[in-house]
This record gives sequence, C-alpha cells and structure tokens, in this order.
Amino acid sequence: MNEIEYDLEKISNNFTEILEEFQKLEYEYNLNFINHKLFNFRTSYLAPAYHLNRFDKATNEFFKIDLPNSIKKGVIDENDMSLLAIKLHLEFNSVIYSIKMSLDRIVFFMSKFYKGITPHNTFGRINENGKPKSMMAEVVRLKDSDKIMALILKNYNEWISDAVKPRDTITHYENLTLSFLEMDNSEFTPVFSHREKGINSFGREELKKYIDNWYLFINRLLELILSEKIKTTGNNVYKK
Repeated sequence: MNEIEYDLEKISNNFTEILEEFQKLEYEYNLNFINHKLFNFRTSYLAPAYHLNRFDKATNEFFKIDLPNSIKKGVIDENDMSLLAIKLHLEFNSVIYSIKMSLDRIVFFMSKFYKGITPHNTFGRINENGKPKSMMAEVVRLKDSDKIMALILKNYNEWISDAVKPRDTITHYENLTLSFLEMDNSEFTPVFSHREKGINSFGREELKKYIDNWYLFINRLLELILSEKIKTTGNNVYKK
C-alpha cells in the first residue's frame, strides 16, 4: 500500500491565505476576536489530513514491518497480533475523531452570525425521524433563505452524515471490526465495519473521500462568511 500523503505544508499555506483575507478586514469590520479564533482554527483545519497520513504510515508499517516480524517468529502470537490491530484501530479512530472535532469547531464562527446558534452547540445531526439537533436545527430552519445554511445542509446530506457515523459508534459503543480487503493489485488494505450499526467496509478510500470533501466544504464556508456575513453587512457584523 503506497498512498500519496497529504502535503501538510501546502494545506497550511492555503489556510494562511484564507486567514489573510480575514485580517485585511480586521480593523474595518472589527474582526479582532474572530481572527484570533480563526488563527487557532489552523490545527483543526489541518487535523484530518495529518491523521490520514498517520493512518497510512501505520498501515504500511503493519504490512512491511510488524506483520513480517511477527511471522518470522514461526508462530503467530495472539498478543502480538492484537497489538498490531490496536495500532491500526488507534490511527483509524484518530482520523474519524479529527473530522468530527473540526466540524464542531465551526460552530463558534457560526454563532457569531446567527442568533439561534451558541458557541456551546455542537455541529449536530438530523435524527432518523427527521428531527435536527443542535446547530443543524438552525441550518434546516434557514436552508431556503441563506446560502451558508444551504451549503452546510448540502454537505451534510452528501458526506458529513456518513462521515460522523463511525465516530458515534466508536465513542458510545465499541470499536469497529477490523478486516482486510484484497485489492485489484493483490495487496490488502484494512477496512472497518459494524454490521449492527450499518457501517460496511469503511476504509482508506472512504476516509480520503471525506477529507477531500472537508477541504472543499470549509474553504467555501469561510469564503461565504466573508462575502455574505462580513463584507455585505458592515461594522458590528457579529454578536459580541
């Protein structure tokens, strides 16, 4: 498994460009507090890509170092194999948590422009009965009249709902089941599943898709906050 890793420096530089756009308007629109929080948001912005790189490294080490070393012993030691599997679980879980953490960190910025959102909200979800919770309740309420809310709902339906499902299972119930899927090149890749929770073959391909979508989403969201909530509104744009 030789996946191309995310270029963290390039992603960080892209965030710097976004931050600079906000900083240009700091004095004109009184954005000092928001820009301070946005500066600290860099960690959350980078986290999903950083943790997928670590997952890839752990996967490569599993097949190229850990598993061969275990086999060389002549007997597959159950404790050894358990530890190797735990390392993959830890890195997979970290990717999942980083996506949810980054989404939750968005709520602070949204709370500065929408009266129905507080910094104590989480990103939220839409339950199976169709009832939205936390920030998603305000998203659903304003989706037809607000470009930002429409963007959030679109992304929620397209990928966010699926991306956070494994995190909910890992946090509240148990780890997903680890297995190995044979690919077209006769190599294997780790996949995670939980049949009872409807999570099937969740692996590197799915993680990569969600992280790519994360960057498309957050870049567009911050762009819209600038154009729709700051530049068009004027001074005292946000809630104190």
